[in-house]
Amino acid sequence: MGMDVNEAGKMQKIAENFRSVSVFQYNKDIELEVISRTDVKSVDVIESLIMQEKIQISDMYLLEAVAFYGHADLQTVMTRLRYLKQIYPHKFILTNPDSVSRRMQYLAKYGLIWRRKYSRGTDANIHIYTSTYRGFKLYCDKLEKGFHYDGAYLAQNVTKVFRNVHVGEVACIFFNKIQNADAVVEEWRHNDYFIKVDKERFYPTGYIRCRHGEDIWNFIFEAMHYNVDERIETEAERTAKIKEKLEELILIKDSFSARYENTAFVFCVEEIKGVKKLWQMLSEYSGDFNGNVYITSERVLKQTGGNFEMSVIKPVIDGDAYSLKAADKEKEWFF
Repeated sequence: MGMDVNEAGKMQKIAENFRSVSVFQYNKDIELEVISRTDVKSVDVIESLIMQEKIQISDMYLLEAVAFYGHADLQTVMTRLRYLKQIYPHKFILTNPDSVSRRMQYLAKYGLIWRRKYSRGTDANIHIYTSTYRGFKLYCDKLEKGFHYDGAYLAQNVTKVFRNVHVGEVACIFFNKIQNADAVVEEWRHNDYFIKVDKERFYPTGYIRCRHGEDIWNFIFEAMHYNVDERIETEAERTAKIKEKLEELILIKDSFSARYENTAFVFCVEEIKGVKKLWQMLSEYSGDFNGNVYITSERVLKQTGGNFEMSVIKPVIDGDAYSLKAADKEKEWFF
């Protein structure tokens, strides 16, 4: 069964959107930076800043927002801060991007977060903020948070940073859509969140758990990037990692299904070629990824103003064939 004219037109438009805003062009001109302990200022310096009141209580929420993602750009941090402001309307939480940017630079100066500059695709430079152990510990103490972050001293290459930021931005857009659909968000985590399945822990890049009516929905976000930096991994290695991740996600899906919960996967790709490669790979697992997968990119979502119907592709079984279709807002409650 082929596509009707309207469906084919939608798919062509989505493909054009992907081609015009492809992202994450890895090349040898991008410097790979290694995080070291020398970036972290001493305890004495931090305590002195606190005593001089040069670190404000509003800074604690900036540190929390960065730690929430592990790696984040300014826009992603702003999404988290606006969400915190909704929860704590009487708290002094900055929500002006210029003010946040200035404070982030200040916190980076004293080693409470890392601030790194990268070139992303055809865009101008983008600043990525990364949580440090010292900054994370400071806000935990101030806000009486108790969970631990142990990845502060690992070398983070640009590919991993971009994948995390890419997924974070897509998750933010979905988060807003889900809230607008009158769903109650119960959990929303990135990076340090794990799902336990048969005594094993799996770490999806992004995760939203919500309740819509009487149904529980689990949205799992993953970067399915096929462009590679050959200094880090080959195309074959990247493909093998994606297959390994898909097999993990099947275990998670089966675990949720056993509890009568719904699972939706949102896969973030760089460009239309990635859509086709992912579709071919998913067809090998069509019994597990049928009707519960959405493929998109934050650049496409932003270009269309968050119009899911013009930004999101859904692989489905159509008769005996595994095909790609534009997502239908009439059939998706969170649209």
